Amino acid sequence: MKHKTNWIVLCAVTVVIGMYAWSGEAAEDAPAMRAGVASMDITPEMPIRLSGYAARQEEAQEVEQPLYAKALALDADSAPLSILITADLIAVPAWITEELAQRLEEQAGLEPAQLAICATHTHAGPVVRRSIPDLFGEDLPDDEQGRIDRYAETLVDKLEAVALEAAGNLSEARLAWGQGSVDFAMNRRVLEDGQWTGFGAVPEGPVDHDVPVLSVTDPEGGLHAVFVNYACHCTTLTGQFNVVHGDWAGEAAARLEEAHDGAIALIAIGCGADANPHPRAELEHTAQHGQTLAEEVNEVLAGKLTPIHHAPLGEIRTVSLPFAEQDAALEYPIQTWAFGDELAMVFLPGEVTVDYALRLKDELDRRRLWVNAYANDVPCYIASSRVIEEGGYEVDRSMDFYGQPGPFSPEIEDIIIGAVHDMLTPAFERPEREPVERVEGNEPRLITPEDDGSLRLTAAAGSPYGQRIEYMPEWEAFGWWRDDDHVEWEVEVPETGRYEVWMEWSVSDASAGNPYVFVANQRVLRGFIQPTGGWEEFDTAKIGELTLPAGRHTMAMKSASEYEEALMDLREIRLTPVE
Repeated sequence: MKHKTNWIVLCAVTVVIGMYAWSGEAAEDAPAMRAGVASMDITPEMPIRLSGYAARQEEAQEVEQPLYAKALALDADSAPLSILITADLIAVPAWITEELAQRLEEQAGLEPAQLAICATHTHAGPVVRRSIPDLFGEDLPDDEQGRIDRYAETLVDKLEAVALEAAGNLSEARLAWGQGSVDFAMNRRVLEDGQWTGFGAVPEGPVDHDVPVLSVTDPEGGLHAVFVNYACHCTTLTGQFNVVHGDWAGEAAARLEEAHDGAIALIAIGCGADANPHPRAELEHTAQHGQTLAEEVNEVLAGKLTPIHHAPLGEIRTVSLPFAEQDAALEYPIQTWAFGDELAMVFLPGEVTVDYALRLKDELDRRRLWVNAYANDVPCYIASSRVIEEGGYEVDRSMDFYGQPGPFSPEIEDIIIGAVHDMLTPAFERPEREPVERVEGNEPRLITPEDDGSLRLTAAAGSPYGQRIEYMPEWEAFGWWRDDDHVEWEVEVPETGRYEVWMEWSVSDASAGNPYVFVANQRVLRGFIQPTGGWEEFDTAKIGELTLPAGRHTMAMKSASEYEEALMDLREIRLTPVE
């Protein structure tokens, strides 16, 4: 792509203007926002059993890093009080959420839909009573169970106390949000012939690398709190570690609070049930990932954030999720917080696999959408239809640990996604995707196999969507100018099979490095645009492998985040059958 504007000076000016840049004054009809924040140590007394790994058969004796519960309270003159709590725990089971909701309704008049609790799912935290109830396969000794029960009693008291402290600290505040990206989360489901065979590091597997960031400042711009989400298991520390630790989430919070004196960092987990941090298994890896996340959050805070002028309005809707081979269902409460029409937060209970977030971001307006998992309850893994089809741990064996009767029916994905749509639309519908005006040489068509079985998704055969995407006949390529530009292809896959995916593109050194996502039948490949030496120098490289079922599919190449100037020039995506 030629004649691209150089934005370096503009970016520098933006940073100099201030750490918390705003895109405008508060909306005229929006009441003044108030916020309060608090933090409380919830580290258990030693010894105590840790949760997350069945192989650990002894109580922990040491604390490597303290654990915290943190609360953010929000309200406005015409909006109800809302409280968000994050906790460095394997889970916050439903009985704690229900007990806490009742206490806070009595103590502070808090409506249940305005309380959201997110666990970081650290696998180096204490067993929480009535969460993952069959993890160890047998009843624990009375003395060990007694210590777990006593911790649970003090835990509820501490969660109540931190919530009330935050509500008592309310003062005038400004909210804004932005989004970054880090790549230490990696899909962990190893497949062979489309079926799960075990755990490992799977670079081509679906994953969500987005890092949404909510800043809470005083009217002068001083940072009071930052709320951060990332879709990755807190399993940097494996079962060989039997010490209390907050894993990468605890490390990220500690570094953010060190960098912003007096501020409190709340960390939540997105739909990362099928993703592990990479690398892992060493204590220093927790610091590495925590530092990576903290640095990216600081970059987002230093950039131009989108103001939020409205306190959240909550809704809870319970749906029934049927099991595949049982005449039973799981009652599953879905929660949303709508900050006017400026931002929607979704809170999904359980260990939710990545497809839920990717699908919601594709079907709704991802520029105003934030998806949290491990929220309000962790009843079991919530596998997507793709994962259920592939089988394996997140589908079946893990259900034994949670005391559930068996795998879910594949229809649960549509049930959950449909409920979120009903709760959020029409305010958060995806903007209309008007195809751009056709340019000579760009003739969208159905992609069918070549003689060698490969599927050639050329730019010439793709359908462009967006405000500024441009097909350039002289290069037979599409150029991206904005992050909402994308290209779609209708593709006929003749039979189920595995494909290598190759991309031909060009980009200048200055514009390289932005993340992209290639979507094919809910299978996702993500990566970063690598430099090719210039806009007129095209390169070809393998970007991953995908297993695709037979049938007609829509495939798409998109940006995975906002970016400056341009993404790339794309000439072709080629899917080559794997023998």
